[in-house]
Amino acid sequence: MREYIQKVEKFQLIEYKLSDNRIGSVHFEDFGNNVKLVEYFEPNKTDSESMQKQWCQDVIDNFKKYTERF
Repeated sequence: MREYIQKVEKFQLIEYKLSDNRIGSVHFEDFGNNVKLVEYFEPNKTDSESMQKQWCQDVIDNFKKYTERF
């Protein structure tokens, strides 16, 4: 599955479209020394919604671990 970035607003937003035409976005909120990430996505039809939410949470958790190294 390929992802195509549709829109970027520096430090605020990333919007994307997947190759099956589902859309999603990641929103960033600045709280001083912390950043809140919220991802919205259109679930696919084959996997359970809870499984897809867990996958997204895992991606965000790994991104957090990566960025905290800097």
